Amino acid sequence: MPRLRSMFIVCFSCACLSGSAFAETLEEAEKNILAKWQKHSSLKSNVKMQMKMEMPNGGKVTTDGVGTFEWMRSGDLALHRMELKSKMVTNVRDQQMAMEQEIVSVSDGVTSTTLTSGMGRRAAMKDRVDVSQPTSTDTLFGATREHFDYALLPDQEVDGAAAYVIEATPKKPLPRLPAKKVIYYLSKGSGAIVGLAWLDDKGEQINRFEFTDIKLDEKIDPARFQLQIPEGVQVMDRTAAASRPAGGGRKPAASAPASNP
Repeated sequence: MPRLRSMFIVCFSCACLSGSAFAETLEEAEKNILAKWQKHSSLKSNVKMQMKMEMPNGGKVTTDGVGTFEWMRSGDLALHRMELKSKMVTNVRDQQMAMEQEIVSVSDGVTSTTLTSGMGRRAAMKDRVDVSQPTSTDTLFGATREHFDYALLPDQEVDGAAAYVIEATPKKPLPRLPAKKVIYYLSKGSGAIVGLAWLDDKGEQINRFEFTDIKLDEKIDPARFQLQIPEGVQVMDRTAAASRPAGGGRKPAASAPASNP
């Protein structure tokens, strides 16, 4: 009996030591992720979005959307295009209102332009790329990192494949990011962002994106990253008024890594 107990203790100790020896640090995970991601020049995927928000008057707003996402390297820039069809449902007391929208967002790596269509109206807005909401792995570990503290969480399975999980906590409140924490899911096979979630101060999910059916390194027409604004639609240009965010200049993709999103 004593011998069996001793063997159990030895085996258990070896297992613990072996596990700790192979556990990755954040720095090791980042190195592995970037080494894989930087081999890729483009990405196409389907995207699914879900957002939940509580209103001060007790009402609730939920938005569900589906669409496509495209990303491509162009020199030291990261271009992307996202197309979403969404339905927003607002519930206040006993009343419910639903609104459907179509959103096209295109970025040339420096500025982004978004065209929104819904309820018979169309509106367009142009702004500087917001590095607090990266669309690729390059930016996540590059310009975005200036504004967040990162932590490596246990791996998870996403869409049937292993993924790294990175928790990002803003160092200070960010005007365009209502979340208190952002969780990024990155493919262990390709380094691409395969999902992300915004969490509120209670740890509850308020926004989530999932990227599926990912295709890497397929040719994408550069014209896809040019948004044609319909005649008669005025563009609200906020690029002149907005100050350029730190690290958000001409190299959002080349520092250190918007996944796919």
